[in-house]
Amino acid sequence: MSEIWTDIVGAVEEGHFIQNTLGKTVYLACDMKQNLYVFTYEEFKAFKKKLKVIEIFHPGGRLNEHERLLSKHT
Repeated sequence: MSEIWTDIVGAVEEGHFIQNTLGKTVYLACDMKQNLYVFTYEEFKAFKKKLKVIEIFHPGGRLNEHERLLSKHT
């Protein structure tokens, strides 16, 4: 799962799949070159590049996915 994603919607869907089906915490992150990644916690810890976390999908996350921590884009 440490491959680079070019499809943002696909990356989010992968995060939701891992979150809801596998019951794991998932990190949607990008590196300094703005490459997009989807990681489980174990993969995130092992990845050696500096990353910025964009979104965290916790197991059993919100039922209403449109109501995230940040309700509006800034």
